[in-house]
Amino acid sequence: MPDRSISKPSPSRRSKPAEGKRFAAFISYKHVSSTSFAAQLERTLKSYAKPLLTRPRKIFRDENYLAPGVDLPRLIKEALDNSEFLLLLASPESAQSPWVQSELDLWCRVFKRQEQLIVILLDGAIAVDDQSKQIDWSSTDALPTFMAEHLTTVPLYLDLRKLANLEDLSLREPDFKRAINGIVARFRGIEPNEMLGEEILQYRRNRRLRNGAVAALAMLTMLSGTFWFLADSARKEAEHSLANSYWASGISAEEKNDPVAAAHFFARATQKYSDETASKTGRLKLQTTWRNHNRITLDALLNLDDAEIIEYSADGSRILTWSRDNTARLWNVEDGTQLLRMNHDGGNWGVGGVWGGEFSGSESRILTWSGGFSSDKTARLWNVEDGAQVLRMDHDGNVQGAEFSADGSRILTWGDDLKNDNTARLWSVKNGAQPTIMHHDEILGARFSADGSRILTWGEDGTVRLWQAGNGTEVLRMHHYDGIQGARFSADGSRILSWSLDSYGPLVAGRGRRGSAPNAS
Repeated sequence: MPDRSISKPSPSRRSKPAEGKRFAAFISYKHVSSTSFAAQLERTLKSYAKPLLTRPRKIFRDENYLAPGVDLPRLIKEALDNSEFLLLLASPESAQSPWVQSELDLWCRVFKRQEQLIVILLDGAIAVDDQSKQIDWSSTDALPTFMAEHLTTVPLYLDLRKLANLEDLSLREPDFKRAINGIVARFRGIEPNEMLGEEILQYRRNRRLRNGAVAALAMLTMLSGTFWFLADSARKEAEHSLANSYWASGISAEEKNDPVAAAHFFARATQKYSDETASKTGRLKLQTTWRNHNRITLDALLNLDDAEIIEYSADGSRILTWSRDNTARLWNVEDGTQLLRMNHDGGNWGVGGVWGGEFSGSESRILTWSGGFSSDKTARLWNVEDGAQVLRMDHDGNVQGAEFSADGSRILTWGDDLKNDNTARLWSVKNGAQPTIMHHDEILGARFSADGSRILTWGEDGTVRLWQAGNGTEVLRMHHYDGIQGARFSADGSRILSWSLDSYGPLVAGRGRRGSAPNAS
């Protein structure tokens, strides 16, 4: 049976889309048998003759809105009420579907929009009596029979039965394009020929826009290359400026007869200089410093990855350094000899190594910790006298920090979220017993109270937490709106100061809290 009326709508059937309707059309179809066609129809209608940078037409197809717990009958009714047209994918199966029948009943009986019904015949038949020009319901199996009371004339429909089973429908298929053009023309209330001309014009506009976008992208690529070159040049200039600053600091320290600081700054400058001549000059200056004064830590600064002078002993006679080569080393300031080398396990690659170290209060022991892909992710305790390892403390992830208790009998360590190790752990120096573990999301830092009875931790989840050191029980939790930057006990342990990058600012957000019940001390 040929298509009827949709390709040549009469003036009485033309209509502009209703104001306030959410959807241009609602697609009613029998699931499974017509799902593929419905999806392809929806996709094509959304974009047909649409300007490139505008939103697609809104087409309702229930499978896009189904979710557990959804009141489907209510969803269907509201969508129908908010649709300008109903597209019925007609077939004997859809005519027998209770869902399709319900949708048609709502559309025709409740909303009375028979004139806005577009039928797309995919299977079966819609028979028309040649004399009366009415539907012959005795020979029609693609429409529910109850529609006879609503359809006093033959509805507008398209016969797409020969396309119904195609898996890949596109506008390259002439019959499909003609059908889509007719449907969108009906949406717009214009003649199909006018719609086709508009589609061709819009296609050309979109193509020009795409070509312009490609040209603009090519230009941006060229500009980004230029900007990268300029940024790289600026970076090198900044590094050179920093190297010069290090060099000036080295000269100043040399004039003050401080060979340790001079060697440190000359080494930093040498590492930053990129040209060969400046690097050679830097190394020559380091050699001169070494000959005129002492060896100190020049080897560590130049030959180890990012070794840092961080810890001095209390009397200034020794320096503790650590490096990405998975070692920590103790040096004699007087003659520059290496007194102790403390090795962590791990390869010499990637970002990692020993991340920190500190002396115990008596300076008879040294605490080191490590992190990164090339490290063993442990904290270790060493005897300064003989370099023996006293205790190994393992984490599942990077060890971000560690510290001694005031009396040196316990060690507090904390790890980041690598392998989900968001914990602070309390260890006994005497026997290395199973540690007390305190969990904290994305932990950033930890600290003992002065008497060692409480432990403070803070993290990126915006909380500061107070724990009993004896059993790891959380006794107090304080909240910020953003990641905590630090926290401290007051001298008497009765208050806690914390600060973060929340909306109050990095320092104003610091909050002192009295530990009433329980007391923070």
